[in-house]
Amino acid sequence: MTQIEHDDKCAIQVTAKDVADVFKVFAHGYKQDINPYKLIKLVYISFTWFYAYSGGRKLFEDKILVATNGPVIKSLQDEYSNETNPDCFASDMWRLENNYPSEQDETKINARLLEIQTKFIKMVPQEMEMLPAMIVAGVWERYGGGKDFKSITHDERSPWHYCRTHGMEEFDFTNQEMVNALQARAFEGSKPLVSYDAKLREKLLNMVPNAVKPTIVEMGQLAS
Repeated sequence: MTQIEHDDKCAIQVTAKDVADVFKVFAHGYKQDINPYKLIKLVYISFTWFYAYSGGRKLFEDKILVATNGPVIKSLQDEYSNETNPDCFASDMWRLENNYPSEQDETKINARLLEIQTKFIKMVPQEMEMLPAMIVAGVWERYGGGKDFKSITHDERSPWHYCRTHGMEEFDFTNQEMVNALQARAFEGSKPLVSYDAKLREKLLNMVPNAVKPTIVEMGQLAS
């Protein structure tokens, strides 16, 4: 097996589209509909979880906008929205079935996933190499079946709400209060997985920076 070199400086750029493509393949494999609204929310949640668990690393550099209908990844909005109505991607009619790889085209699917997984591995130090893929898989397990994303991303403790109330048009990661809100909601949202899955918690503890470990340990102790 070819050894993949890691890049501690994160010079390897994962994009929001990379993450979105993984969720599209998940949806295809599980025979679930996925519209652009749900897709963007899943990618956004993956970003927040990764940012929290990696100690402040960004999963991708695509802009996160503070839209009226919640946090929006601009590049994905541009790709999936109607030019005459930027918010139309929230409608169920904008589905992605026609964009799924064909079931017969396993080579294409596998090649794309390998490309993304290689990016995931190379963007972080070796001891964290499985963290990006684990985060994306965890988000799908938690939210892929469909959730009330508004209650997840729009509440008063969310970074989106902080940005809206402070007149910000996009997420600003130099704003520590916004970052604190993002990390708190990410840890809270992922708590059911981490609290009740000892193996996952152990894996995360082996990968995440030391500064993040006390939070994860605390989350495990909170399990009922």
